[in-house]
Amino acid sequence: MISSDPSEQMCPDCGGPTALRPLAPYPVWTQSVFAISFLAFLLTYDKILTQPWLIRSWAALQAGLGIVLIRRRLRAKKRILRCIRCSKALP
Repeated sequence: MISSDPSEQMCPDCGGPTALRPLAPYPVWTQSVFAISFLAFLLTYDKILTQPWLIRSWAALQAGLGIVLIRRRLRAKKRILRCIRCSKALP
């Protein structure tokens, strides 16, 4: 009988124990780029205030980075069952 508890299930390939693991790693680089871009915008806002096209394009870049960051965070939040020994994803 297969149990719903992941700690009691075994890998069909190597017989190792299983655990719930993140589907993808946390998006550290995306968050760093977003934060650096935002800080650069705050620090240079007074200098680029006379060029509205630059402000709009920077805001569009930030919006795009924000969307990518949210999608990657949601993906990192999802969990899948993996074997602890062989790291194989189990259905």
